Amino acid sequence: MTDPTQKRPVLILCLLFFFVANSGYSLDLYVSKSGKDTNPGTISKPLATIEAAQYKIRTIREPVVVHVRAGIYYFKKPVVFLPEDSRNAGESVVYKPYMGEKVVLSGATPLSLRWSAHKPNIFKATVAPDVVFDQLFVDGKKQRMARYPNYDAAKGHFGGYSKDVLSPEKTASWKHPAGAFIHALHKHEWGGYHYLVTGKQADGQLEMEGGFQNNRQMGMHDEYRFIENVFEELDTTGEWYFDKNQKALYVYAASAQALSKARILTPQLNSLFEFRGSEASPVRNISLEGFEFAHVLMDIHGNQRTASAKRLGDLPGRRGRSGGHRKLSDQALPFQRSRGECRLLQ
Repeated sequence: MTDPTQKRPVLILCLLFFFVANSGYSLDLYVSKSGKDTNPGTISKPLATIEAAQYKIRTIREPVVVHVRAGIYYFKKPVVFLPEDSRNAGESVVYKPYMGEKVVLSGATPLSLRWSAHKPNIFKATVAPDVVFDQLFVDGKKQRMARYPNYDAAKGHFGGYSKDVLSPEKTASWKHPAGAFIHALHKHEWGGYHYLVTGKQADGQLEMEGGFQNNRQMGMHDEYRFIENVFEELDTTGEWYFDKNQKALYVYAASAQALSKARILTPQLNSLFEFRGSEASPVRNISLEGFEFAHVLMDIHGNQRTASAKRLGDLPGRRGRSGGHRKLSDQALPFQRSRGECRLLQ
């Protein structure tokens, strides 16, 4: 007579196989600020970068979860997912913070600057030639370009506006306004316009290019307008000005010592992640969850065609882009299919 206990190991093995096959099992990889990209990617020996995890996953044909440990990760270039990163059904990849830890993915570079007094409360530092400059963050807080009128949270439009922004009396006070930006609402508040100042004529009238952001060209609003990135308007705490030609940064602050102790960041990238696929070779089944995305270039006039100095409203309509800071809490961003190039900005 057959001993019924001899069948128990077979039954237990079958049950184990059933539960494993239906438990949503995935391979876990780990990324940490203290890791090394030569590590295997385990929790005790994590990788250092998301790119290293990306390359390692290309040889793995099963579901993968990449756990990123807490910290700020400064990207030197975007993470680009290509068709070779695409995943089949049942082999999805999820990138997310480990156990709800705070993870910030940043397109900025930290700056170590030597400050000197320029004028009362205005301090100057020389920036490396290869550094792009269109935003400034001090200890995590975004500073404002020197502007007129000054920012006032109580003002409804732009945090401050003035109809005399382009008046001869006002422009006469600006020695070298080239590089400034003018922002205004549409004449009837149907959207807005943005202009780059390229110079100033002898009569004080500004030369500029832009205005392509609105397809109903009727000119700027008579009152809702302001200008920023003008040195002479650097007059209040939290403002800054960057001299592109001299690669000099000016900041209005309490002291040089306070600036020296602060964490200074400026964005350098247009995007943090790019998904580059095609209709024939799409990028599928990759998700980003729970990260805080920060510090990308505004690129107000990005990718526009070259134009000579223009007066207001001369360029035809074309939509621009904005940059800044975006937080993704529990929101997943699965990219199932991509036609051409897909960029996740901000």
